[in-house]
This record gives sequence, C-alpha cells and structure tokens, in this order.
Amino acid sequence: MVPGGRITQTRHWIVEHCVGSFGVGAVVIKTKKHIEKFSECSALQTREFVKLLKSVHLAMEEVLQPEHIYVSKWGEVTPHVHFLIQPITQETKKKYQAHGPLLQAKMVQSGEIPDPKQAAQVAKKLKQWFIHNPSHYPSNNKH
Repeated sequence: MVPGGRITQTRHWIVEHCVGSFGVGAVVIKTKKHIEKFSECSALQTREFVKLLKSVHLAMEEVLQPEHIYVSKWGEVTPHVHFLIQPITQETKKKYQAHGPLLQAKMVQSGEIPDPKQAAQVAKKLKQWFIHNPSHYPSNNKH
C-alpha cells in the first residue's frame, strides 16, 4: 500500500505518494491503463495530464512551499508511464550537497526511503487541498 493512499485521480490518471527515495512529499502521476510510452497517450489523456500536473504543482506550492518542484519521467525500471513530481527544499539540497539530476541521483544512491507516517501525513494534506479546491480538478475527476 502506498503511504496515504490515493491523493486524487482523474478518468485516466492516478496521483499517489512516491514509494522511492525521493523524499517526503514526492508524488507519482501514473496512468490507470497500462501504457508504456507517453506518445501512446490519446489527445484526451494528454490534455488531462497537463491539467493534473498543473494542479499537483499548485497544491505542492501551497501545501509544502518548496523552493523548487522537479518533474521527471524515467522508464527503465518501471515499464509504464509515470511521472515523478518532487518538491525540493533548501534542506534537501544541503543534505545531499547537490541540485538537479545529481541531487536525484544521490537520493536514489542513498536508498533512504521516507518515513511512511510522514509520507501519509503529507499525502493527506495534498488530498485535502484537492477536496477544498475543486476548481483545480481536471475534468472527470473521481475521488
């Protein structure tokens, strides 16, 4: 089970806290249906993703107030479309003495997994943001 469960979802996409080494607050936006390449997404799925990404970004800005928000997509390990949305704080950059892709690489190399209770708390706050800001839902959202 993912810490905090599903944060939000749309007709084609799911948002959940990341279970990897990317810190508390990092979330994954992934397709509901198995799709291996983003280029295989329909025009509707692509439009829905862009709206959802914008909403997740805004939720992170307001709830977590990070210095930066990274958006990444890697496909070597997980053979389906998923995007990592990662809030970055000054403390994180200082801890790993890096930024950008090097910061992410160092976080992965550390193998440090976020505390599930903290991750669940952040997921709950993000979920509440979506509940209290329905105008930011992409169309066809189903909680």
